[in-house]
Amino acid sequence: MAMNSLGGIKHALTSGHNEILLDRKLGEAAKLPLQRMLDFAAGLKKKMCSTAWALPDLPSILPFQTTSQTRTTPCKPIATY
Repeated sequence: MAMNSLGGIKHALTSGHNEILLDRKLGEAAKLPLQRMLDFAAGLKKKMCSTAWALPDLPSILPFQTTSQTRTTPCKPIATY
C-alpha cells in the first residue's frame, strides 16, 4: 500500500479525484465495526487493564484453561496528547 502525503490528501479533498462512492446502506453497515473498535478503545482508556483474555464457550477438548482475571488498578497512560 502506498504512503499518503499531505499534498496527495489535499489534492484528493480539493479535486474530488479518487473519490469512492458507496451505497448509503453499505456505508452505514461499514461504520458499525469501526464504531465498535473506537468504543472498545475508549473503554480501555476509562476502565481497568486486562491481564488475560477470556475466551467464551470453548470446547472442553482444548488442552488449556481460560481465565478472565483483570487488574484492580487503572491503566497508567504511556503518553498524553
